[in-house]
Amino acid sequence: LDAEWERDPIVALNRCLVPDVMSKAEWHDLVMQVMQEVSAARHAAQAQPVPDVATVARHVWARPEEPQQVGGLVGEGVHLPTGNSVPHAPEPRRINMIEAIRRTLAVELETNPRCLVFGEDVGVKGGVHAATLGLQTQFGNGRVFDTSLNEEGIIGRAVGMAMAGLVPVPEIQFRKYADPATEQLNNCGTLRWRTNNHFAAPIVVRIPGGYRKIGDPWHSVTSEIAFAHQPGWLLAFPSNAEDAVGLLRTALRGNDPVIFFEH
Repeated sequence: LDAEWERDPIVALNRCLVPDVMSKAEWHDLVMQVMQEVSAARHAAQAQPVPDVATVARHVWARPEEPQQVGGLVGEGVHLPTGNSVPHAPEPRRINMIEAIRRTLAVELETNPRCLVFGEDVGVKGGVHAATLGLQTQFGNGRVFDTSLNEEGIIGRAVGMAMAGLVPVPEIQFRKYADPATEQLNNCGTLRWRTNNHFAAPIVVRIPGGYRKIGDPWHSVTSEIAFAHQPGWLLAFPSNAEDAVGLLRTALRGNDPVIFFEH
């Protein structure tokens, strides 16, 4: 136990600062000041009234009449144009879900300059499932870009971007790959609730769902249901290309974090 105390960060900080930066008396005064601040904060917290259980679920999701103070387009006072801006081909043809998603991302990137698409291989390669094929060429590597192999970092980056007023669209290549980002996903979903609607991070996480019938333990996991139990998240799981367009656009123009499953 004594050895652990020797490695305590405050003890180490004391050795670093005293006497080269401050005297023992100054250190003591600083410690007393911090202890008083912590004690005052504790008493203030204990003096708060008992929460009303009827309001426990308030601010789990966005409420139009109560916008957050920081985060997302709403926090920046930005409003996207309404209406259907999808160009209709003169001779429409059948397309699959991946092409529908690609087209929708292109329209939203063009409509919303704050929209960013990123993840592993989404840039030059166009995604391992080709959902972002050609988007980097069209919109530049500042708005469609590759990341390192780090799902926790991908989601954490997206949360920070959303809090800064951007609309990040991170891609996770396979459902199983999202597991290392579990803590970041949990923090994102509960951010609005934890901060009493002060902060929010409305990101749109794209993940293949039920993607293939055969494969290995890392690419065949289909435990999408786990996200249905994550507070603060909205889930979209379209079954066809038409629904994918509407659901993805709604997610990208909404004010809640969304996990969008595509296949």
